[in-house]
Amino acid sequence: MADQPQELVDEWNKLVQEWTDAEEALGRADQQIEANTHQFGQPIEYITDLSLFDEHEAALERRRKASEAMKGFLEKHHGGGG
Repeated sequence: MADQPQELVDEWNKLVQEWTDAEEALGRADQQIEANTHQFGQPIEYITDLSLFDEHEAALERRRKASEAMKGFLEKHHGGGG
């Protein structure tokens, strides 16, 4: 993107940061579920904190939206071709 106007570069960098933040949130949610479903490397019977799944679903949705925004940016500014 070296030959792109600075505002496009800035917009793209913002989208990349949003996706990265969403991916990190998803990783944390995954770790929380893992920590609450396994003890000493062995599965336990069930999770009692259902909010962990709400956090995971929210992180998935956040990442999906970030991916769609990145795709939309590329389609708008680069014709969507690969």
